[in-house]
Amino acid sequence: MLRFLHLIKYLPFLRFAYTDLKINIIYDREILLVFIISVFVKLIKQNIKFFIFTITMKFLIYLLLVFFVVILEKIAKTYLIGGGDLKLIALLYFIYNAEYLFLSLCLSFFLIMIRIYYYQLTRKAGKLLFIKMGENATELIHIVFAPFLALGLFLSLLII
Repeated sequence: MLRFLHLIKYLPFLRFAYTDLKINIIYDREILLVFIISVFVKLIKQNIKFFIFTITMKFLIYLLLVFFVVILEKIAKTYLIGGGDLKLIALLYFIYNAEYLFLSLCLSFFLIMIRIYYYQLTRKAGKLLFIKMGENATELIHIVFAPFLALGLFLSLLII
């Protein structure tokens, strides 16, 4: 039963992956809607003091993540990850817990490395997962992250 509930909570992440693939945007209003529904569900299930503590801690961790990404972008002097992806990671952390988040991120990055390795071998970017930035293959490649995160979350739901 618990696995079924986790799969139901997984459905919005499929929608986010789809919109990220199709139009390269994760809508804030969709993330906010899922967040609000999750807040109401958690309020019903949890004590209000524990809920306030939990949401405060998760928000502070989200701010730490944003700060870390901004610092890395300043050091690298390039764009690393989009705001929608950061919000999606925060939503994953809010809906599930840190265990699912870290396993999902590790699996997502592993899948991205496999995809990049495949790209290096074949030089076929594909329409779905990569968009070439520039005319030659040596320039930067933009990775659509939400599908990899959704797949990593799905695999982590199966593993845990």
